[in-house]
Amino acid sequence: MSMFSRFDKDLKHANGCLHEAADMFFHPIPEDIFHKWDHNHPPFPGPKLTKVRVECKGEEKKEEKKEEEVKVTVKVEEKKECSCAPPKNIRIYPCFEVIEAYDICESEWHPTMKDYTADKIWQLHVYLPGVAKDKVIVDILDKTLVVHGQGVFHTHCGMWPEHIEHCCDCTRKEPTCFCKKFALPDNCKVHESRVEFEKEVMVIRIQRG
Repeated sequence: MSMFSRFDKDLKHANGCLHEAADMFFHPIPEDIFHKWDHNHPPFPGPKLTKVRVECKGEEKKEEKKEEEVKVTVKVEEKKECSCAPPKNIRIYPCFEVIEAYDICESEWHPTMKDYTADKIWQLHVYLPGVAKDKVIVDILDKTLVVHGQGVFHTHCGMWPEHIEHCCDCTRKEPTCFCKKFALPDNCKVHESRVEFEKEVMVIRIQRG
């Protein structure tokens, strides 16, 4: 006979509590220190009875489906101007930075300048003999290129002819401020501008495309 043959009876007498049933079965002597455990716990759930419905073959099973209405609220934001658009006013020499627009006032005198336009590039040559590189500034205001700064004016012999190196011994060389603007052609990539010095000639190159 199995030792657990009367456990179901003990469990019944213990009102379904496994703790009390275990005390009665394993520790029946009251003097046993393990005879009485703390039984302060929620009642054990009883067995759940599940009703099984047996349907005949001829009976049709009808299921009703309830469709839930889902309301979707779409928040339409106002179209804002893209903040990643390139700035229209920038300084490309001596540094590349965003600047504020200003009124362009061309001077009566300016160093000799010559622009060249091609399909893929636009160039400007600025002849600056005897002029320090940090005395010249090149800006782009929207579609206008502005070259301004301080040049050297020969008061006695005047300006030198284009493409001819000036080698006079004139002692009256006065620093003179100048400003000259140029209209840029279409499709200029101002962010790909380059400004370089080739000896005493400033060369400005702007890609097109």
